[in-house]
Amino acid sequence: MSEPREHQGDDGVAEAAATWFVRLQGADATGETWLAFEGWLTASPAHARAFERVERLWVELDEQAPQIAEALQAPQ
Repeated sequence: MSEPREHQGDDGVAEAAATWFVRLQGADATGETWLAFEGWLTASPAHARAFERVERLWVELDEQAPQIAEALQAPQ
């Protein structure tokens, strides 16, 4: 199955978005970190789209966490 056209060839952008997401979750995210992120985010519409996908995935996983944990603990 091929990726949708908007996602083709953007592995580097997707990886950068995920990296930014993790960096911003850390307690050591400073004002400078946030300013650098803002610069990256606004440098390209592709960056904003990729970051939104990461955020959406995080929310979906958080919502499904109880079911995932239950499934992982179920006897095989």
